[in-house]
Formats: sequence, C-alpha cells, structure tokens
Amino acid sequence: MDGFLVQILLRGVLIGGIYALLSVGLTLIFGVLEIPHFAYGDIMMLAMYTCFWLQVFTGIPLFLSIAIIFPLYFVLGSVLQKTIVNRIMDKPELSKMLFMVGLSLFLQGLALFLWTADTRFVKSELENMYIDVGGGKISLTYVVNFIIAMIIFSGFYIWLQKTYMGKAIRASAQNKELALVTGVNIQKIFLTSFSIATVMSAIGAVLFAPVYYVGPFVGIELTLKSFMIVVLGGLGSIEGALLGGLIIGVVEALSSYLFSSEVKELSALIIFLLVLLFRPKGLLGKEVRE
Repeated sequence: MDGFLVQILLRGVLIGGIYALLSVGLTLIFGVLEIPHFAYGDIMMLAMYTCFWLQVFTGIPLFLSIAIIFPLYFVLGSVLQKTIVNRIMDKPELSKMLFMVGLSLFLQGLALFLWTADTRFVKSELENMYIDVGGGKISLTYVVNFIIAMIIFSGFYIWLQKTYMGKAIRASAQNKELALVTGVNIQKIFLTSFSIATVMSAIGAVLFAPVYYVGPFVGIELTLKSFMIVVLGGLGSIEGALLGGLIIGVVEALSSYLFSSEVKELSALIIFLLVLLFRPKGLLGKEVRE
C-alpha cells in the first residue's frame, strides 16, 4: 500500500478517535434525557475559547488546561441542567427543539459580542514535533491527543459499566419507569448525565482545538458532526459513538486524499445517508422503546 495512503488512513483514525470523544456526550444525553441538544457544539465552542484564553493569559500548557476545564464545565453542565434543561424536560418535543436552537443562537451571539468573529488558534506544545509513518510525517499532536481521547473514552466506558452510578444511568436509559421503581433517583441521574456529557464534550473540544480553529460559529459544525456520528453509530450506543467517529474520520481523510479537501464533508454525509438508508437505527443502534 502506498506509504502516503497509510499516513492518510492513520490520520483519519487519529482524528476519528477525537470525534468519538466529542460526540459521546451527545449519545449520553440522547440515551438518558432524550432531548435534542442543538447547543451541544456551542458548549464545545466555549470550551475551545476557554482553552485559548487560558493560554493567552496564563501560558498554561494545553494538556494541563484539561485539569481546569474538567471541574469548570462539570459545574457549567450542572447549572445548565438545573436552571434550563430540567425546566423543559416535560415540554413537547417541538418546544424542546426550539428552545435548544434558541440557546445555540444565544451562545453564538454572546461569543460574537465578546470576542468578535476573528478566527483564533490554540497552540499545542507538540505542534512542531512529528513521527515518521509510511515515508511521511504525522504531527505528534494528533497522536498524543488521540491517546488522551481514548484513555478518557475508555475510563468513561468503564465507569458506566462498573460503578453504581454508571449502572443506574444505563438502567434509566433503558427504562426510566422501572429504574424509578427500583429506587433510582432519576433527577440525580439527569443531573449527573448532563454534567458528565458537558465535561466530555469540553475535553474533546480542548483536544480538537489544536487541529482546527476557534470561532463563534464553530459550534454549528461541531453540532452537525456530533449528530451525524451519534446517529450513524446508533442513538444511545457508546460503542456506536466510537465506531461512528472512526468511520467519519477515515472517510474524511480518504476523500481528501482521493478527491479534494472541499468534498470531505460531502463524502461523510453520503456515507451517513447510505447507512441510515439501509440501517435506520444506526450501525449499533437498538430497537426504539415504545
């Protein structure tokens, strides 16, 4: 196989792993809270700005900023769930959808007002370091960020599988009424799920920022990509989020190599539509509960 093609495929896998971490929080929100979180990418946009300004004002290394962003965005997720999300849980689906779209537009407008439309870039301490692959070079930033993303993703998956809270979240996602009967505090589950989902998206955004850009409207692209990955893998499936992220990453990388960078989004969308055409539940999706 052509060495450059190997390099492209590896780069697709590396970015796909970060995509998976970006979207797994949305999977959790879909599975437990069942709300269309159209402001999901805008939360990531705020996390990218947080990382950028931390670098500007403190000079803190990119990876250490995760230690600050983790508790900060857990608190933000908790506040949003208690003050906003919890109030719309019992509203009609259309009302929830319109409200979340409104929240998205508000956050975009706020970012535009505070920081203007100027494009900014987060720096990685590894940006000038490369590894040789197939006769070419891949930035060490991609490799290290992928490893961190997979460690966090694996830790999250183990937490869901092994801890009492994780098991309660999975039980609530499967059947909320039965979970209530068995003594699960469903409101605590909602709060924890939304807070953890916010943290996962924020950390994913920090790892994604050095290979992308920061701007007020980047959230739109991240929301669309996250929805695409979650639906492709299967709503509510953690494994599906990983598979969907890897597929989208590889498809984008291959289409850029075989055609041009301008068609990579279109190629990913075509794959997404084809999968839904032949498997509407997604690749690893389960039957929808009545």
